[in-house]
Amino acid sequence: MITGETLTRIMKERGGGPDHMGCAQCIIHCSNVYLDKQGKYVTSSLEYETIWSFGAMLGINDMDTIARLDFLCDDIGLDTMNTGVAVAVALDAGYRKFGDTQAVLQMVEEIGQGTEMGKILGNGPVAVGKHFNHHRVPAVKGQS
Repeated sequence: MITGETLTRIMKERGGGPDHMGCAQCIIHCSNVYLDKQGKYVTSSLEYETIWSFGAMLGINDMDTIARLDFLCDDIGLDTMNTGVAVAVALDAGYRKFGDTQAVLQMVEEIGQGTEMGKILGNGPVAVGKHFNHHRVPAVKGQS
């Protein structure tokens, strides 16, 4: 399940959590560190937009998969929200099925590898919509 409570519970169990400030002088401490089941670093900071774009929007309810997708985007240098929307457009066009975590991981990895599909996905949701001749693209002026 992907909820704030689930994220907090997982981070507490594994030793991660909001242990450092995101913005100077802010008391909220929303910046967090997400660890895997072995206690090894996966990503930081796992943000609300990332959890939405790689979670509920794609039919993925596994926080570890969402954290891995966040790491991949950070490593490649991609915006998680735009990337999640690009993947969602491809899924909506029938390229793969919603909820298929392995397919989504592969799609994001392909962006970093520069495969043909990776280049299409990496160019954003509008490019994905054009490639699949799919008109349901949630973007304004090319941005999601």
